[in-house]
Amino acid sequence: MNVNLSFFEHRNENYELSAGFYVDRESLLRLERAKVLVRAALFVTGAPVSLDRLEEASLEITATDQDGTPSTKKADNFVLKDGEESVFEFLVPDNARSFTFTL
Repeated sequence: MNVNLSFFEHRNENYELSAGFYVDRESLLRLERAKVLVRAALFVTGAPVSLDRLEEASLEITATDQDGTPSTKKADNFVLKDGEESVFEFLVPDNARSFTFTL
């Protein structure tokens, strides 16, 4: 019976979520509806994996008005799709000056 002693490096699972957001500037009219397109990718230890592994993903949209006052809308259970954009429609607040999107 031969017994070989071997070593292996056990790497910790490191999750990384990457996302890109797109909103057509011309659709950002006050008190009108606009759409944000979200394209996401999930990686485990650098290797791409299906977005189906995510549980309870949410999208937050923060609009800041001309006085610097933020208001946030949260979309719970936001569905992300592998290889394509996910779309969310939102109401553009009056006097919005900037937007921040967080996944």
